Amino acid sequence: MSEREQEVAVESSVVLRAMVGLCRGLGIDCTEQEMVSHFGAVVEPLLPGCRLAIQTVQLITGQIIGVFPPELEAVDPGAWRSGAPLFASTHHREVVALDGEGPLGQVIVESMDAIPVQTLQIAETMSSALAMAVRSRRLSQDARFLRKWLASTIDNANALIFVVDAGLNLTLCNRALVELLGCTQEEALGHDVLRWVVQEEHDLLRQQVSAALGGRKIAGCELTLACHNGEQVPTIFNMARPADTVESVVAIGQDVTPVKRLEHQVIQAEKLASLGQLAAGVVHEINNPLTSITVYADYLAKKFRRAGCEEGDVAMLEKILEGSNRIFKFARDIVDYGKPSGSQMDVLSLNEVVQQSVSFCEHVLDRAGARLTLTLGQGLPPLYGVKDQLQQVLINLLTNACHALGPTGGALEVTTRRERSTHVAVDVSDDGCGILGDDLPQIFEPFFTTKTPGEGTGLGLSIVKKIVDSHNGTIMVRSTAGQGTTVCITLPTGHG
Repeated sequence: MSEREQEVAVESSVVLRAMVGLCRGLGIDCTEQEMVSHFGAVVEPLLPGCRLAIQTVQLITGQIIGVFPPELEAVDPGAWRSGAPLFASTHHREVVALDGEGPLGQVIVESMDAIPVQTLQIAETMSSALAMAVRSRRLSQDARFLRKWLASTIDNANALIFVVDAGLNLTLCNRALVELLGCTQEEALGHDVLRWVVQEEHDLLRQQVSAALGGRKIAGCELTLACHNGEQVPTIFNMARPADTVESVVAIGQDVTPVKRLEHQVIQAEKLASLGQLAAGVVHEINNPLTSITVYADYLAKKFRRAGCEEGDVAMLEKILEGSNRIFKFARDIVDYGKPSGSQMDVLSLNEVVQQSVSFCEHVLDRAGARLTLTLGQGLPPLYGVKDQLQQVLINLLTNACHALGPTGGALEVTTRRERSTHVAVDVSDDGCGILGDDLPQIFEPFFTTKTPGEGTGLGLSIVKKIVDSHNGTIMVRSTAGQGTTVCITLPTGHG
């Protein structure tokens, strides 16, 4: 090997070792300033008699990110683009513009003497490594940002989102979902998604996930989620496989409890509409013959009693009267629910309405063995209302309270008071059987009743709530099974 060949071999070996050292120091976890400084420290010794000037810039804004050597940080950006020497040099060459999809910066070689071609080649070769490192770092940063942004978007989305693998294990779930389930993401991730779905729908979910993995888009899959607190929540999900190369299914859905509630309200509205149409016909078809039955039965009962007939015959006639009156009441309740009687608002005294209502219920109170305590607040302001409607409210509440008492009777209390400066309130309390916790949310629904057949129609409290609502009032029920119930009605006053 000639002397020149040996020199070339040595130079190549030096450049190769420098390239290895350069690449080792250009990790994507470094900052661009660290990359540029490392590049200058490694490459400048390979270019004897030359000075290096390096900068990297942000593509869109043109912001300078990395500079070498440090004293050039104060140089005007225009000086880099002018082509004039940055140092006290005679020769100035821009070796390469770091590029990938666009210019990333500049590597400038300056010297007092002519710059050899070999020197430029070394600088250019080394610059390609810097260009790739800067490009990789920026792509990595973009990817990290996008992953973080996507994760944040999913986690904060106003939707229920989860991802399952082919084995139905949860690999992703967002905050809205775990908050609904009542668990943490750590408790949910990695576990079988079926644990959060009611048993009856396991096969359905398996089928839908399998179909989605097969490339089919699933729309409107209704699932009932079994939450940590035992509550069952209706939901609806759309499912799809995000890519052919991914063995996962993404499900995006929502809690449809409000929708189900609205559906229930629509059904109730349809029931009431049908009931209103039925009411007129019921009253017409029943009242006329029932009036005859009631009149004749009452006449015969009185006649039999005067004639000294057997007590059993008189009792049967009284049973006919009792049954007829019950039918009358049921028909009246239906009509009242469709349209409570009366509509003219008057200035009323709550205490007077209460006292009159209690007097109407004396026979009910006596029959139930109720010990009534009446506590009327003093100086209550008047209210605007329909007198017979409010009386109907109190009569229904007093009747319900009597029905709740045991066979030996019990205590019943009615209290009126001022509630804030603009409302008055009346409480009806009893120490009877109370209401089960599961039944409380349903007590105002039409036809819902806990009474035995023949004792109630399920319309009483529904009528009460409708009347209270029409007076812009509120009704609240507190009850403990076996200990009693308190119904509190608050009504706005006519004067402050």
